[in-house]
Amino acid sequence: MEQHAFNLFPVTNQDQLSISYRLVEVVGELGAGSDDPDLPAKNLNLLTKKIAFGQKLPVAIIRGGENPLLAISASHPITAHQYQLTPHVATLRPRDEVHSVAFRDLDSSTREIALSFLGWQLRGHLYEHTELWRRSPNAFYRKEPVNVTQRNRALDIYGGFSPRFLFVDGRLHVAVPVNYCYTDSRWADQAFDKNQFKRLGGRTMLYHYGGRLFPVKFQKRTGKTLKEQEFLPEDGTTTANVFDWTVKNAGRSPGGRELQPNSPAIRYKYPGTDQEWYGALCLCKLMLNNEDPRVASSRRDHQRTPDQRIRASVGIVKQYLSHLTLSGVEVKIDSTPRTRQGKRFKCPAIQFGVGKIVRVSDNPKNGEITLGDLPQVRRRLLEDKNVGLAVLSDLDDQILIAPRSLDVPVINDLKSRIETLVTSLLRKNYSLQMVRYQDEHQHTLRAQVEAIVGALNENEVVGARGILVLPPRAQPDLHNYIKKKLRDRVQFQCMAAEKIAKFYGTDGNSHHQLVQPEPSNRFQSYLLNAIMGLLIVNRQWPWVLHEPTHYDVYIALDVLDHTAALTFFYNGGRLCAMRDQESSDKEKLSKRVVAKLVYDGLKQDLQDLDEPPHSIVLRRDGRVYESEWLGFQDTISSLKGEGVLPSDIQIGAVEIPKHYACGVRLVECSATGLRNPTIGCWEKLSDNEGLVCTTGWPFNIPGTVEPLVARIVRGNLDIVSVLEDTFGMSQLCWPVPTGCMRLSIDLKLCDEHLRAFAAQADEDSALFGESEETDEEPLLAAAN
Repeated sequence: MEQHAFNLFPVTNQDQLSISYRLVEVVGELGAGSDDPDLPAKNLNLLTKKIAFGQKLPVAIIRGGENPLLAISASHPITAHQYQLTPHVATLRPRDEVHSVAFRDLDSSTREIALSFLGWQLRGHLYEHTELWRRSPNAFYRKEPVNVTQRNRALDIYGGFSPRFLFVDGRLHVAVPVNYCYTDSRWADQAFDKNQFKRLGGRTMLYHYGGRLFPVKFQKRTGKTLKEQEFLPEDGTTTANVFDWTVKNAGRSPGGRELQPNSPAIRYKYPGTDQEWYGALCLCKLMLNNEDPRVASSRRDHQRTPDQRIRASVGIVKQYLSHLTLSGVEVKIDSTPRTRQGKRFKCPAIQFGVGKIVRVSDNPKNGEITLGDLPQVRRRLLEDKNVGLAVLSDLDDQILIAPRSLDVPVINDLKSRIETLVTSLLRKNYSLQMVRYQDEHQHTLRAQVEAIVGALNENEVVGARGILVLPPRAQPDLHNYIKKKLRDRVQFQCMAAEKIAKFYGTDGNSHHQLVQPEPSNRFQSYLLNAIMGLLIVNRQWPWVLHEPTHYDVYIALDVLDHTAALTFFYNGGRLCAMRDQESSDKEKLSKRVVAKLVYDGLKQDLQDLDEPPHSIVLRRDGRVYESEWLGFQDTISSLKGEGVLPSDIQIGAVEIPKHYACGVRLVECSATGLRNPTIGCWEKLSDNEGLVCTTGWPFNIPGTVEPLVARIVRGNLDIVSVLEDTFGMSQLCWPVPTGCMRLSIDLKLCDEHLRAFAAQADEDSALFGESEETDEEPLLAAAN
């Protein structure tokens, strides 16, 4: 097995480090007993932030609950003792006793104090580097974009890093992930018009204030110029205007462009705060997320190899992390990355239709295959009419919704190919009802929505599933909005008319009766991926794990924009059920809602199992909220009381953050350098936390793969078993049969469900937007 290398750098003098601290009691009502069981923890976190940033000292939470206890640096006396929370007042009561602890003697509670104090020192150390700006407390970026020399660039790319201290195998390390931040290259006052600004409220922008750069949340334009917009400075008793104040403090050209007194003024907030401030629109550039097409294109064009990422981390350690001190002692960080003997889970055996089993081995024999052959073997078995899918169920009515702009021969050929391939996969006849909608001259979102819905109404389609071919020049929000609007009536996989037309070599004006897509291999891949989506919409599972997972049941939970999705996973995927629920909270579920959803789901599903499960794991995309865990516990208690679940059933909760805050990367060492790991490579970071590579070789992954991190937060679970289950369930990559998938299938189904039904869309434009208008009024046109 190859050596594994990490972007982790050991602290070589850990045993020489120590901290001194005082304990502080928190007196006052933090929200205990409220309807929201997460409120006390939320208020306690808010309090620690206010203390840390208000009094400029490190703070760590020792204990929550009814008698919260904090730790503060012994060398920093508390100057403020009362804090307004929401809506309560908390009073701090420092104890006199000073506690000192050496890093060689840390336990579970003092370890968290040590990490908090170290993190505080590190942030202060990096803040002194004037060539850096800070996006968040732990993320720092160079002020000059890496692409500053490119003329006519569409975006500015800032290189940076977000170092974190953590303990691995009981030893102190610093993780140094390399990050990038993207902004529009245009100044906001030049990039957007008045109507666009209405949709930018709450978006983050990068504010250029002379030598300072910092993120702000744009609220709105004030309607006044910089010279007209007055405010009262915090350190003065007379009003000032934004123009004069900015020139005085940041210069006449604070962002590299001359400030104009008649330029628009704005209101903004700092992220995470409620207080509003005034500023200049002309000093803002919109910060872009990874879903922006320009960012996605840049990330594809500038992928960093594993060797480049590790070398960049080494350079950051040498340039920025030297001379860091804690309690007067320098923290010595080795610039050589951590390496360890590699560990890899065996790829699990998978089972297709008619009991066909595929086993992977490094030394194949008796029908086994190599890992490199796995992608094509999956595809071949799916397309084999004598094998097909592993789990089949009854189908609802099936429809193909297509625009009239696609040629009749093209859409008929497409329909025939879908029916033929699905018939082979299901091993029974499959047919689609054709529904055509009028898309010519339907250019607005409202018109495109009305055209599709109108066609379904004319054909009296209710309760169906199938494929929707989006029209050429579809509005960007059409995909999200139409799925959300029709979710209770028809569910579908989407295809793109423009892409289909290109495969068939037609621009929409051809009337050939015989059509043949080219190139056929690319079309077959596109068609297969679309059909896999269609099968998932119909809850037909292509293959399953031959052996069960270590823990009998996984219940995945994710919440997005007031919609929750849950996946119940049993018996290696042979039983896999999805459910959803509207939520009053944007990001979490209440105790009552979780209890009902999990109770109803388990009560229904357990009837189909041969024996009751002995273990159930709640797996959360992101953070497990206290309300969700309490609701889960209530359900398990109820079902045990009813005799549905055994009294000794094991339960626990696991968090799977999409992007790990510490940003640990795992790569393989080879004779030719560093390379992406093989899927299944893993590392245990602690008894409750570890990472596993669900993507990597033999799949062609550009750049450097990002491992998936699992964190046990409730229950007595085994982290290695959790990691192996997670890897095995990621091999059920049903949406991409010839590819790999970063998330385990339970979380992936939640993610896909929420992307379809809870994603953002411009609902106002869909419902009330303008319809198309002719060049002239109809009567005037007739008169002319």
